[in-house]
Amino acid sequence: MTVLENKWPSTEERYVIKRLKRKKGDSTFTEYERHCRNFRDWLTDEADFPKESIFEATSADIEDNIANMLDEGYSASSVRIRRAAISEFFEEALGLDSRRLSIDIDENPTDRVSLGKWQEISKQEKEKQYDSKDDVPYLTPKEIDTLAKNVPKPSVRNELLIRLAFQTGLRRKELCGLKLDDVDFDARRVLVREENAKNGRSRVVGYQANLDFLMNQWVSVYRKSVTYADSEYLFPTNYSEKLSGLQFNRVVGKAAENAGIQEVKSTIKDGRERAAIHAHVLRHSFAMAAIENGWNLYVLKDALGHHSVEVTEKYLHEDEKRVMTNFERRGPSTYEGD
Repeated sequence: MTVLENKWPSTEERYVIKRLKRKKGDSTFTEYERHCRNFRDWLTDEADFPKESIFEATSADIEDNIANMLDEGYSASSVRIRRAAISEFFEEALGLDSRRLSIDIDENPTDRVSLGKWQEISKQEKEKQYDSKDDVPYLTPKEIDTLAKNVPKPSVRNELLIRLAFQTGLRRKELCGLKLDDVDFDARRVLVREENAKNGRSRVVGYQANLDFLMNQWVSVYRKSVTYADSEYLFPTNYSEKLSGLQFNRVVGKAAENAGIQEVKSTIKDGRERAAIHAHVLRHSFAMAAIENGWNLYVLKDALGHHSVEVTEKYLHEDEKRVMTNFERRGPSTYEGD
């Protein structure tokens, strides 16, 4: 399987991408392909209401993805590139006849996406956006422990999922996409493959010794009893070769409900409610715990797989009050005897 086939397993999606490659320079194509792939992965695995294919994307989906990018600290210019990449993809798809593309596409969904309010976002506004805990929700290690102890069945797998996600800071797709061969059980290291990483770069993260028992219980005992036990993935299920990001999100949401700590963060389109505690909160919680434990910002950037340190800096805005509290209570004094 070629690299392109690995990244774009759908024949029709791959055909459109190949057409795009012929019309763009190498650097532009690389950027556009990555943005299209990240959008496709988000749409099919991480969106609140996932679709089966990028061809099913609507303008509302694209706007939700843009909102998600801004939540993660991406700049307005990155948002514009994302929209341009998706637009080019659909323009190529619209130019194909039914012999090449069996999926009917009536319009380019980006045509009805307005970027006006996103283009006006300044650095100061983004900093203000992350000033409150509500904008970057996170749980303390004690709350994570409570969450892990209240998971729905299968309890061993689901407890491992929550604790591993918190200890590694992996995204949903990265966690669910782990293969057995990606885990070095002796060294307690996990390989995140480039096809699963949002920035397209592989990386290695670690987990703590206190997960050894759960990991062994899952791999050596409970994993063997699921229908797709022969799968190469670390977390197969009775219905597929690997757990989906949506399923993991439901595990976290149900655990939060069971623990009595779930809240409704907001009401979105069509009156649907968005839960405050979801899978991505575990990643935020890892970052906040790492900062509190004194991690260097650049080390944290690499651990999280961020494309730039500016994205990682959002956690510093959240931690500012605690930093100032430490200065006030335990700051160094220049006076002898203090």
